[in-house]
Amino acid sequence: MTFPHDYTGVSESGDFSPAPDGDYLLRIMGTTVKKSQKGHPQVNVELEITDGKYVGKKLWHTVTFMPAVTNGEPTPGAGISKHFLHAIGEPYEGKVMVAPERWYGRKFSAYLETEGYTDGKGKPRNKNVIRELHIEETPNQPVTPYAEGAKAAETLNETEEVPF
Repeated sequence: MTFPHDYTGVSESGDFSPAPDGDYLLRIMGTTVKKSQKGHPQVNVELEITDGKYVGKKLWHTVTFMPAVTNGEPTPGAGISKHFLHAIGEPYEGKVMVAPERWYGRKFSAYLETEGYTDGKGKPRNKNVIRELHIEETPNQPVTPYAEGAKAAETLNETEEVPF
């Protein structure tokens, strides 16, 4: 099937430059659950800026759920996922069920910085990274209904096992 399309005035690459460093309101647009290289549950989060001059700019953030203790010692960085859950208004105290399918539409504010990296073709690039999550006084609520079949947020009782 063929059809006409007009590319007049459209650049081939588009603008994929990061937003300048600063505070932004972000919305979760999607999540993908994986395992980290060490086997910990990990959620890749697709985000977009929802305010100001850079509305619609995309960025990605990874949240890794590490155990509180490794080999009898506190695990460095284990509290980062707890802080993320708190920032998006999800349960974060004690034993909880983590349900990334409920995160869609959640908004939170964060300080973004620009960080350099080398792409797969060896070309230097820049991207936005979250440097600080801001905790709001009133937890936000999802802007869309929960996904069909998603469990409601719940705190596990002491007899239930955390699923990871």
